[in-house]
Amino acid sequence: MGNGSLMLWTHNMKGIDFNENFVVQSAPKGTQGQPAVTINAGVTWGELYDAVFAHNHTIVGMCWSTVTLLLLINIPI
Repeated sequence: MGNGSLMLWTHNMKGIDFNENFVVQSAPKGTQGQPAVTINAGVTWGELYDAVFAHNHTIVGMCWSTVTLLLLINIPI
């Protein structure tokens, strides 16, 4: 690390949650749900690919399986 830099260790902040009927809170009433996944910061792309595959879905992302996602996000799958 360089002088004055900041490193955030997110390895222990892992979490992958699937929702097969996700609807955005601001969606119009009656909007049909769709599959989505919520990912915490410590999850690597490789872990995400494995989890999504195990749920019989597909996701497009990085080609480096060891790179982590940097924030809590919801991704339609």
